[in-house]
Amino acid sequence: MAELFARHALGAVQEGRLHLGGGDTVGTRSSGPRRGIAYVPADRKSQALFGAMSAEENLLMPHYRRMARPLRQPGGERKIFTRIAERVSLHPADPVRPVEQFSGGNAQKISVGRWLVDQQRLRLLVLDEPTQGVDVGSRGELYSLLRDFTETGERAVLFATSDPDEVVALADRVLVLAHGRPVGIYPAAIGEGRLLSLAHSGESAEDTRAA
Repeated sequence: MAELFARHALGAVQEGRLHLGGGDTVGTRSSGPRRGIAYVPADRKSQALFGAMSAEENLLMPHYRRMARPLRQPGGERKIFTRIAERVSLHPADPVRPVEQFSGGNAQKISVGRWLVDQQRLRLLVLDEPTQGVDVGSRGELYSLLRDFTETGERAVLFATSDPDEVVALADRVLVLAHGRPVGIYPAAIGEGRLLSLAHSGESAEDTRAA
């Protein structure tokens, strides 16, 4: 679901409409970044990061074109890396270390952190399996980071996960799917057990009450 949403926002899906913040976002190739939508895919190694490149290069990759006007400033780029590395609790905070040498949790911090470089432009962060292959300590740090991102109410996070604990820990509202079909939208407060029951049964809460 997160991948489909992101593909529409970033231009890969050519049909349908996407409404964000009261506006209509059409799936043109440039609509995602221009309209403040960013995507963090589930497969970091093949879809998000360049393993042989440095942490700083990966973090700043989406921003180089804008930052190079009129000329790139390596000193300024290093300051941005240091600021974001501190914010996401990157360990080690080594700008020249190849990404392939970071743990799964810290590699994911780079994937998320690259979209915090210019956070004021961002309105929606879409993540697919945000803590897949992430250690427990980094998982908690990523949760705190995502909560802080939405704290003002001006930005939102949309994520897809197969981890029910993650749903309850992070979500306000949950779109439950059963066999690829939507069952309904529910508050995460109904609890992990109820959400799992809905996903397994494929019946909405209204259908269950009617029965």
